[in-house]
Amino acid sequence: MPIRYAKDQITIDDKIKEILNKLIVTPVIKFGDFLRNLRKVEKIVSFVALLELIKLNKVAAEQKKTFGDIIIKSLKR
Repeated sequence: MPIRYAKDQITIDDKIKEILNKLIVTPVIKFGDFLRNLRKVEKIVSFVALLELIKLNKVAAEQKKTFGDIIIKSLKR
């Protein structure tokens, strides 16, 4: 008998809003801290949201070394 579970609907827009709201409180965040305690699917959606924010020039992201933490900074204009 297969195990069924309720799937939460997680959208890129929701994660974009979460990242931007977090940046209002703290203008520089570590992406690893943002991802802490999230499920795998939420981490993936959060990464796509981060890429979208970079594309829209809303945030800047920097990673100093391979597999290092990604530092996110708000680009308020």
